[in-house]
Amino acid sequence: MDKILLGLISGMAVKDANGCWLWQAAKKRAGYGLLSLNGKTVTAHRLMYKFMKGDIADDEFVCHACDNPACINPAHLFKGTPKDNTRDSVRKGRSGKLQDADVVAIKARLASGERQKDIALAYSISEAMVSHIAKGNRHR
Repeated sequence: MDKILLGLISGMAVKDANGCWLWQAAKKRAGYGLLSLNGKTVTAHRLMYKFMKGDIADDEFVCHACDNPACINPAHLFKGTPKDNTRDSVRKGRSGKLQDADVVAIKARLASGERQKDIALAYSISEAMVSHIAKGNRHR
């Protein structure tokens, strides 16, 4: 059964130039892949980690070395605590406020017609934040 499910899961992804296996089915707003297993909704990256690398405690995160929430490539996934996840975010510069240059770049992307959803994913912010920027209302 595990091999069948693993084949199904990996068949729902497309490899990109960075080696990410991008989940193509249902996703959370933040871009994490979703699927239903035995009547329960689970995230695809956690399920892939479990099948390929082992158990995950309920209080542990499965983090992405590639910073792509849609990625289910087990080589890009690592287990950590919430504190580990925060440290990783800070180290990679994903935890702070948007810089002025980010806001300018986001406005340019909006002007070019790029979808707010894609911009939010690229900057690890909510679509609501992108909408605020589009309207000229920036949170401090």
